[in-house]
Amino acid sequence: MSEHVAYTMSATCTLGGIIGYVNSGSRISFIAGASFGALYFLSAQLISNYHKNGYDVAAATSILLAASMIPRALKNFRPVPTTLSILGSATAFYYIKKAVEFRNSA
Repeated sequence: MSEHVAYTMSATCTLGGIIGYVNSGSRISFIAGASFGALYFLSAQLISNYHKNGYDVAAATSILLAASMIPRALKNFRPVPTTLSILGSATAFYYIKKAVEFRNSA
């Protein structure tokens, strides 16, 4: 079940990067979106295969996403950075909790 969140974040980040590229021609937005999407996809694959680092990769990716998007969201309140900063923060808390639960159950 936890991997579904990572798959959703993978698609959301990739779509956000595409939207950033289409709206402003920003290659950086596209590369960042694709990179975050790939990291979330990797973490979803690891989680679905019960690999011990899956939750850690998802948590680290979420923290990095939130840290990079929150300043952009506060600067201009545009929909994509604001949405990604909220989702990044929420998934960071979720995957940190899941990582702790996974470590304590093993």
